[in-house]
Amino acid sequence: MRFRFYDYLEVVIDSGGHSGYARYFKNEYTRVSSPGAASHAVPVVKLQIVDDFTDEEATGEIVRTERFKKLFTFHYRISGLGAKEVAIRFKHHPVATFYPTAVCVYVQAHVLEPVMYLKMLEQRVLFMHAAGVSKDGKASLFPALGGTGKTTLSLSLLRCGFLLLGDDLLIVDPAIKTVFPYPRPLHLFSYNINRLRGAEVPRRLKIKIFFKDGLRVLLERILRTEFLISTRVHAADILPKIAYSSPSRFIRIAFLKRTGSHETVRFKDQGELSRHGRVIVESGDLNRSLYALLRHAPEKIEAIKDAELEVVSEILMAVGELEYVNTRLLDLDQPRELLAMFG
Repeated sequence: MRFRFYDYLEVVIDSGGHSGYARYFKNEYTRVSSPGAASHAVPVVKLQIVDDFTDEEATGEIVRTERFKKLFTFHYRISGLGAKEVAIRFKHHPVATFYPTAVCVYVQAHVLEPVMYLKMLEQRVLFMHAAGVSKDGKASLFPALGGTGKTTLSLSLLRCGFLLLGDDLLIVDPAIKTVFPYPRPLHLFSYNINRLRGAEVPRRLKIKIFFKDGLRVLLERILRTEFLISTRVHAADILPKIAYSSPSRFIRIAFLKRTGSHETVRFKDQGELSRHGRVIVESGDLNRSLYALLRHAPEKIEAIKDAELEVVSEILMAVGELEYVNTRLLDLDQPRELLAMFG
């Protein structure tokens, strides 16, 4: 399987004959992948599922054995991280035979997408942890920590005539002031399904979501560690009239927070710009997974952090200000209120 992420990256996945991985990533990336060939040569990330490693460790190769959430042990190798083509080999885990999502979520969030994040950052493009909507070719981006309302707010704005860019990740290029949509499946939890205005969530899906939430609570109590178990659903499956956005010019960035009042910050100097830029950088999760991959090379981590802040600062400078919005103070049943703030 081959997926192209605009003119920035190509991802090639070889499931090694294990169909569960193929189904998972096809569901995740088919709607994101842009048709046609790139206008120029782009970095390539290859993910191969293998049954075992038969070769010796190569010089410069990242070799990992990770115990994840006290449940699974994963083995993988990454070579060519600094090259135009990166190769990831992930050892097939038996659980993926009957429940591939449990394994594929780890591969995606802790190995594959952190590498994608790095290869985009090297091009001064941010794989931003944010939701986004657009109207008339102009986009609003909502970076945030998890659980602060990215999905709920972005889907609520669709009832106000906005188009969906994505609810969790977006590709943002400050050089051309453009955000590219990333419409992968929504990650639904019991806390937000009843807040999805205009959505038609089938009863069977609600049962599945509540079951997973119950399983999460049980695992957290038994293993004493935090779990994030979501149910993946394409927006079009619960929002019959949904319309997706094309690449759009970003004009607003509103950081979503859990407490406090709304405020707008205009940058007085470079120090203030950097301080608020770090808020966005630190709200990411792929970068934290990337730091974990590179924990053997702290100097590389520091260089990446510097590059992140530079790119985020470019994005903020293109807008000129950063809004802070507490979604709990918004009445999502009042389109006029939403339009007054985001229209």
